[in-house]
Amino acid sequence: MRNACIVALACALLSSCASFTPASRSVVSVFLDYRPYMSEGFFISPDPYPGSCETLGELALEVRPGQMEIDEVSVAFFDSVTYRNNKYYGYERISYETLLDTAVSKAKATGADGLVNFSIQKVDGLHPYYIVTGVCIKR
Repeated sequence: MRNACIVALACALLSSCASFTPASRSVVSVFLDYRPYMSEGFFISPDPYPGSCETLGELALEVRPGQMEIDEVSVAFFDSVTYRNNKYYGYERISYETLLDTAVSKAKATGADGLVNFSIQKVDGLHPYYIVTGVCIKR
């Protein structure tokens, strides 16, 4: 009898009354247009440079969006929105174009006229951030 009670209690605890809602498909599409930089004579590629060049150094940027107090209407325009102390707080959204422009500016500041092995990664989590890497070259 005792075992039957334990089994019944276990079944009651393990079975859930919560409903399951499957996640909808999500597609994130990013197109980074290198053409404006290429037309200025600056070379960008996710691959190594095919010709001869001087390697100036490796560029690594960690970009952490700022957090700010926002109003209820603006919630959809921010990432990782939280509500505390009767106020909404959200992390600013940073576009991939802004990250690209920042990387090119930093590379040009080193005297580079190219950025190869270029990559942008978004690291999701409680506080999302971006890692931008590449190798600065002089052709």
